[in-house]
Amino acid sequence: MAAKNDDRSLARRGKPVSGQVEDYDPEPELDEGPSPEDVERFGDVTVKCPKCRTELFDDVAVCWKCGEVLSGSKDSGVPLWAVLVAIGLIGLFLLGYAAYVKF
Repeated sequence: MAAKNDDRSLARRGKPVSGQVEDYDPEPELDEGPSPEDVERFGDVTVKCPKCRTELFDDVAVCWKCGEVLSGSKDSGVPLWAVLVAIGLIGLFLLGYAAYVKF
């Protein structure tokens, strides 16, 4: 059987010397958008929000200030012309195949 360590002085905590113990109240982090230095450095890669005219980086999909969804986001999907061309090519292929099978 292992011997227990009877020295418990390390686990004890002393009372405060004086004064009142204050609660920890961290200051909230405020996101104020891009700094002027960033805007100057990346000035050619920014756009303005159409709703609130806030300066935004061009790769964002939502305005950080007003929540407006930007229409020029890169996740807009497949263009309509590409879908129509694909349907037309599939239709031509099926017509050609049907004509080939009859002969």
